[in-house]
Formats: sequence, structure tokens, C-alpha cells
Amino acid sequence: MDKNLCEKIKYARKKLNGVRLKLVTNGSLIDEYKAKKLIESGVDLIDISFEGFSKEIYESARKGLDFDVVSSNILRLCEYAKGSRTRVNLVVVMKDEYKKYEKQFVGYWKDKVAKIYLNKIHNWGGGLGIKINKKPVVCHTLWTQFVIIWNGDVSICCMDFDSKNIVGNINEQSMSELWNGTKYKALRKQMLNCKISEIEVCKDCVTPYRAPITNLLLWNVNRRLLL
Repeated sequence: MDKNLCEKIKYARKKLNGVRLKLVTNGSLIDEYKAKKLIESGVDLIDISFEGFSKEIYESARKGLDFDVVSSNILRLCEYAKGSRTRVNLVVVMKDEYKKYEKQFVGYWKDKVAKIYLNKIHNWGGGLGIKINKKPVVCHTLWTQFVIIWNGDVSICCMDFDSKNIVGNINEQSMSELWNGTKYKALRKQMLNCKISEIEVCKDCVTPYRAPITNLLLWNVNRRLLL
């Protein structure tokens, strides 16, 4: 939808030497022209959300999209990506009822795309009522992710869909100031002390970016470096 997207990718490629650039999309608007432009932009990864087990399942899961159009878009994009730096992946949100179609789906797409990710459904802050493991855990994202939202707000996690944990704004402070600021440090201490239930965006999280409590030994050894 962003008419300047490819130019932005080229700019990021020029400024962020050695950093992989990834685009996440549902693929519905990647026509032939946009497919060529995306490959020319130098983007490294294109993850396409695609529950394409059948036309009926896809159009039920992705309301308003056309299975045939998106399938054609993906196949065309993969053809243009051959010989380039760009890798096209499929990302599937799995439900139990999709399991019987998994083998056929993977068999069809495995030689056409770089990778296929079959992910568990995420509850996005408890909205889907999914039960989560209440055991104490730590998550690496507070030390490995820096998430900038469209308006410049900085969140602690890419799963913070509703901007529940904002630590500042990139237009007002530098990345270094925010990353090493008091808000980030306080949240990291909460995480290391197994107080994940006190962090708004974390308390109902079901993502796989979590480590068992035994890993706290390693985290605590490096505590001064991490904090």
C-alpha cells in the first residue's frame, strides 16, 4: 500500500550494511510490477502469511482476499526471486483442523519457496482465550529487539499490537538513550525476577520466544552486562 516502500527498502539497505531486511505481507497486492520492484529493492526476506490449504480455508481465514490471486502472486514473486538475494517464505497460522492438510500443502510449496513456517496461533493479549503456561519464564526480546511503531513510539516487543508497553519515542530520544534508559532497565529486571505477569504485553503471551526458568542461571551470570 505504501507507494514509496521499495525506495525505503533501498535506503535502509544503503544505511544498514550487513543487516537483513524483512518484509511481512499477505501478498494480496504484489502484482507483477510490485514483484519486480521488491526484488530490485534488495530486500532479503519476504514472509507471506498464507493459510493456503484450500480456497475455502484460505478465504475463510483471510477475509476479503482471493486465494487464486494470492497464490499466483506468490508463484510469480518466487520466479522473479530466483538468482537474487531475496528469499520468499510462507508463514502459516496453524489450527488443529489444518493438520490433515499439512503434508499435501508442504509437498506442493516446499520446492517453490525458501522456507515454510507452521506457527501456533497467538492470542494477542488474551483476546482468543488461549491458555498459557504459567510457569516462570524469561524472554530474550528485551535484549534482542528494538521495535519502532509507525509514529515513532518504541515498544518492547513486536507482538505489542496495541502499544501496551511504550518506553519512549524515537523522535524525542536516540536509540541508545531509549535502549539504555530507565524504563528498559526496569522491565529487564522484572523479567529476570520472573515477574512476567506484571508486564502488560507479556502476561498473556504464548509466543515461542521464551526460555525455561533454568536458563535464569545463564541470564544471572551475565546480569551486569544485560542490565
